[in-house]
Amino acid sequence: ATTGHAALLVVEKLYPGLVPADIAVGFRDMLCGFRQLRAHWSDARYPMTLAHGDAHLGNMYQFGDNELGFFDWQCKSEEFCVHDVT
Repeated sequence: ATTGHAALLVVEKLYPGLVPADIAVGFRDMLCGFRQLRAHWSDARYPMTLAHGDAHLGNMYQFGDNELGFFDWQCKSEEFCVHDVT
């Protein structure tokens, strides 16, 4: 099981009925789709790079006139080159 599946199983066991069945199914489908997309992106034809994993304005800072940086790197991973753009 993936981390997402494992987390959902724990929540379902500890708090039965908390996650509506249609939401749980959608979450499982999303995880399956993500695995397929990740396998596609991991193909050698596509460049992999360091990805932040949680890129949004709240995790960015500016210094100087034209420099940007990121806070909050705990979601970093090696991903398809436009992972943080999409």
